[in-house]
Amino acid sequence: MAVVLAFPTTKVFDILTEEGRDDSYYLDLIAKFAHFVFVQVSALVFALIATAIPFFLFSYLALLALFYAVATAAMTAIALFEVAVFYNKSQAPEE
Repeated sequence: MAVVLAFPTTKVFDILTEEGRDDSYYLDLIAKFAHFVFVQVSALVFALIATAIPFFLFSYLALLALFYAVATAAMTAIALFEVAVFYNKSQAPEE
C-alpha cells in the first residue's frame, strides 16, 4: 500500500488516476488491495474457527479459503508490478 501512496505528486499518479475517473486504474488497484486484506483476514478467522471446532467441513472450507487467500496475494503482487511498469515508463527520457 505504501508503494501506491508514494506517488501523489508524480507524473505516474496522474496516469493512474486517469483525471479522477470513477473507473481509474488507481481505484481498481486500491479495490484489489482491499479485497486482498479482507480475504486474508477472513481466511485467518476461518482457520481459527476450523481449529476450535474439529469438523471435516470446516477444515475443508478453511483450506479452500487459504488457497484463495494465496491466489489473491499473487494477483495483488502482479497488480503492484504493473504499477512499477507504469512508473518505470514515466521515468524514461522523452524522445
